[in-house]
Amino acid sequence: MEGNTESSSPVFPGFEHEDLSVYLRHAWTEVDHDETRKAALERLELLVGDTFRSFASAHAGHGLELKRSHFDPCKENENRVDAAWIYLVRNQRFRSVARKEAEKKRMLRMMPGHPEHFRVHPTIAARLNAEGLFVGVTLPRSALPDTELLLERMKGKKQQRQLLDTLSKLPEGFVLSDGQETSLPVGYLTPPALKMALDSFARGIGWLMVGHIYNPDQVLNHPSEIELSFDRIIPVLEQIYAFLSFRPPKDLVEPRSPNRTQTGGRRPRRQDQGEGKPLKRPPVVADRIKMRAGTFKGKVGTVLDLRDSEMQVKFGLLPVWVPILDALVLPPRKPRDPRKGPNR
Repeated sequence: MEGNTESSSPVFPGFEHEDLSVYLRHAWTEVDHDETRKAALERLELLVGDTFRSFASAHAGHGLELKRSHFDPCKENENRVDAAWIYLVRNQRFRSVARKEAEKKRMLRMMPGHPEHFRVHPTIAARLNAEGLFVGVTLPRSALPDTELLLERMKGKKQQRQLLDTLSKLPEGFVLSDGQETSLPVGYLTPPALKMALDSFARGIGWLMVGHIYNPDQVLNHPSEIELSFDRIIPVLEQIYAFLSFRPPKDLVEPRSPNRTQTGGRRPRRQDQGEGKPLKRPPVVADRIKMRAGTFKGKVGTVLDLRDSEMQVKFGLLPVWVPILDALVLPPRKPRDPRKGPNR
């Protein structure tokens, strides 16, 4: 990564600071600007590449790989280059798994009363265009079956309220965007505005993008400040990614059974399924823990790593760093007695 950029040395060699907006509006779509577009794309990778590669390494189980957009007009981009993109997407093997899962979902829909399972695969991307630099979680409308799964999930008012609550807690500088002309700071989002954005996305307009925007002046004059801010931005992106990639907990999607009790609709918890009394010791790697405070209060996860006063815990999809003091250490699960048959 580069250090501070002097005002006399623009980030994009050959361009005056005030010309960035003009350049991005015109040079991206003119055939004779291949070299300048390539230089801009290389600068963007210098700015975010190391951070994105570290993110992919930290989440190796998701098969993420770094990609770059085309810098010259071609068939793949419909002969129009609107921006430079650096992004993390799932590799071919993981995409094949996603297609098989989508086909399984279609089969399950044909079974009356069978629950839905949602697993969406958004993209973490950095986009440079005339508006500046956007770094966030994106989902193009053309990405199937992921968009259909997300929209199906967002039909419920409860899910929309949860998404609105998640977005409203993001730091200043984060926006919800359709990837085109509409961009709204998350602090100004209301239920009608969110519903309108989801309806537009459902009709096939643009993208669903949640992320941080840096204006052109920051990109040109203060790239080192952008790099430093990634330490604050990336953990937030992990939270957004985890929400959009949601898969319901097992107890929320089990089909109804005539054997349900009449006191709340759930069977009594078996003794060997309980969490047990918390242990009176600090957590270690591989421990099961339950959060007693903070954003993930009530969730149970597995400890992956420890540092100072924090620990990295996996709650379902993605690992996150949480304060050690906010967690209780749970005893190991009791092995199931094979004579009792499978859990129901």
